[in-house]
Amino acid sequence: MFDDSFQRSKVYFTVLETLRVSGDWIRDSLKSWDSLREQWSRDVKPERLFSQPDLVAVQENWAVVDRNIKACADILLTRVANKTEEVKSLRDGVSIATVAPHPCRY
Repeated sequence: MFDDSFQRSKVYFTVLETLRVSGDWIRDSLKSWDSLREQWSRDVKPERLFSQPDLVAVQENWAVVDRNIKACADILLTRVANKTEEVKSLRDGVSIATVAPHPCRY
């Protein structure tokens, strides 16, 4: 089980880095979504384009999509955080195993 080549440690590092980047992508997507919504309101000026009842419907639809996107992002970010903790635990176990004296070496 002892890994002199530290191959497992390299794998754990790679997985942790991938999870970190994945979380960044999710957070960046949320920022892009918020920016898109602001840009649409600013550039399209829906209050001039739609009648009052239609404007209310458009705003309600934006709110529904906004809630859904943020709920999905929260689920994904929670999964990324949970997987990150799992991999850190595995990595720490390997680290302990590589520094602890092996009982058969004496």
